[in-house]
Amino acid sequence: MLILVTGGAASGKSAFAEKLAAHRPHPRYYLATMSPEGTAAQEKIERHRSLRAGRGFRVIERERDLSSLELPADARTGTVLVEDLGNLVANELFSPEVRSCPTEEDAFFAAQRAADGVFHLAGQCAQLIAVTIESGLGAPAPSPETERYLQALGRAGCLVAARADEVHVCTAGIPVCIKGGTR
Repeated sequence: MLILVTGGAASGKSAFAEKLAAHRPHPRYYLATMSPEGTAAQEKIERHRSLRAGRGFRVIERERDLSSLELPADARTGTVLVEDLGNLVANELFSPEVRSCPTEEDAFFAAQRAADGVFHLAGQCAQLIAVTIESGLGAPAPSPETERYLQALGRAGCLVAARADEVHVCTAGIPVCIKGGTR
């Protein structure tokens, strides 16, 4: 089963996704996609590690290229929580192989790589819950780089939502099921 949880910044989507995962089969894996570049990112990663401690997750950290990741064998009967598509898409789009100002084509392929990675992992576990930030509701992008990122993020979210069994949107801490599941 593939579940997508989306919402704006600080909308409660991560907490909701973790709550969903808590009621899913064991073992539970938390796949963190944030790149540890910079002091602020490293501090955020450490804060997230401490928040997840004791919640029954086994943590896997992978910044990009999820399509080449093989999960542990016991994941076949378990749950994987991917946190989050926003970081994954950024890491795919701004990888060393991509020029400093990505093109629309770069954005298209970054979105496809991120979505394909999620699909690859979903085929290796009983349940996969992917978290993404909703990119289509904000203000216009202030730069071409940001515009390409938002294009890629929106496309990746659409690709995953199209194949998901359930899609939930979180707004102001309130989750609403918009596809599958209980509405």
